Amino acid sequence: MQAWSGERLNHAKLCKMALDAGIQRQQIDIIEMQAGQIVSAMLGLLMNPRLGLSSEQIIEGRVVAAEVLRSAAERPSC
Repeated sequence: MQAWSGERLNHAKLCKMALDAGIQRQQIDIIEMQAGQIVSAMLGLLMNPRLGLSSEQIIEGRVVAAEVLRSAAERPSC
């Protein structure tokens, strides 16, 4: 009986670990999707004809945006 209880506890721990891993994967997927949306919005902004940016300005804007995003990623969150 004690062996059975031990196996049930091990099974429960493994199930919890699997669930936690799945939740963490989902959180990473959401963060990656949001990052992609931010990049897409920034590129859309820089390339919008209403702004009338030259090719050089668009390239410089992309460089600056990348620097800002990297800097934000390096700062610790709340």
